[in-house]
Amino acid sequence: MTITEATAIVTRILGKEIRYATAAAAAQPHTDDFRNFTILAVEKIAQAAKTGKWYFVATLVDHDDGDVEKVRSLHIEGII
Repeated sequence: MTITEATAIVTRILGKEIRYATAAAAAQPHTDDFRNFTILAVEKIAQAAKTGKWYFVATLVDHDDGDVEKVRSLHIEGII
């Protein structure tokens, strides 16, 4: 994935509700460990130095935690 592709993905989800697979769901695909977020703003898109995975830092609404607004780092590959 390139920065252009990562930016295009993140741009498409801005302002939308997404379903996100947590690390537990990625490790054991049969588990239902997902979160539901609405992405309000994106502060950064970057590639992790250690893993090479693309991630973004976003202000979001966590629908699984009483619609609380939070800032979180999310891996792009976790978006469903």
